[in-house]
Amino acid sequence: MSSSLTFDRVSRMFGQSEVLSDVSLTVPARSLVALLGASGSGKSTLLRIASGLDAPSSGSVLVDGQDASAVPAENRGIAVVFQKPLLFPHLTVVDNVAFPARMAGVTRREARSQALEFLDLVQLGGFARRMPGQLSGGQEQRVSLARALAAQPRILLLDEPFSSLDSRLTDDMYELVGKIRAELEPTIVLVTHDRREASVLADTIAVLDEGTILQHGPVPELHYQPATRAVNRILGGLNEVPGHAAGGFHTSVLGRVRVQPGVPDGPALLVVRQEALRLIRNDDGGTSSGDEAPTGVVTEVKSMGAHVLVRVRVESAPGSGSTAVESIAVELAGAPALRAGDRVGVSLAGGQGWVVRA
Repeated sequence: MSSSLTFDRVSRMFGQSEVLSDVSLTVPARSLVALLGASGSGKSTLLRIASGLDAPSSGSVLVDGQDASAVPAENRGIAVVFQKPLLFPHLTVVDNVAFPARMAGVTRREARSQALEFLDLVQLGGFARRMPGQLSGGQEQRVSLARALAAQPRILLLDEPFSSLDSRLTDDMYELVGKIRAELEPTIVLVTHDRREASVLADTIAVLDEGTILQHGPVPELHYQPATRAVNRILGGLNEVPGHAAGGFHTSVLGRVRVQPGVPDGPALLVVRQEALRLIRNDDGGTSSGDEAPTGVVTEVKSMGAHVLVRVRVESAPGSGSTAVESIAVELAGAPALRAGDRVGVSLAGGQGWVVRA
């Protein structure tokens, strides 16, 4: 059973400092919403308020549309997994996981039986008799997750639980979260500063900055249509190409691009994801991407495993009316035969640009 979670105009003051400012957000039942932002943006405070470990200075938290302000933390049907595993060092793994059921009055035998099922779910069924001190960091975090699930929460809160794990273990945990969602269908709120983690796991992302939600929406929307320059920078992986918006078009070194409705005339940035640009090598010094396309010179080629990041110094497209020169980054799959000094044509995949105020 899952529940929806709603923050209704939640603010939180610590002395004279406002950590959260009028935050409103709804997490539908069975969905996974990521709270993405830098340290100090208010993410963990919002999670503590949801769990009942802290209270808002104003506003309210609703579970299934009902105000939970007067409901004690232990009765909200919400479980939390923190960044650091908080296991009882004197209890075995199975007794750690059985602890929530024991506190609810379940017999020791039944609680252990249930705990073993959750240990199997997190692929630690053979570790039941071990002590926490005998576990690796990744195993400890799996036990913490199993213990949270053993409480049979309607809402699961994850506070940067994978940030201390190496990349291999992190990928394993991502797979485990997917398995938990498929089998148990909990509502999940994930706090993270890792934009890749948010993009891989979440249905929607809420971007927080200085206690305010800047934008909330599906992952593709935020990646390709950031509402502000601040959202763009938090998400990363995007170029900001300065130019001018007028008459429904944005003009820059990349040429003329039609802008979305609502963009006022004036200085504006064309936001383009690195993977939305195409490079066409031009050995004869011209451009094979069309007479009106901008050209540039490769300044750096950097391997990123299965992808390559290419930096290009771009000159204005012919007829664009711009004389500016900009440096852009392009992410390419595979290992293209490019090197510093190569001249290339630059093209923008249709509909892949988004314009925001400068």
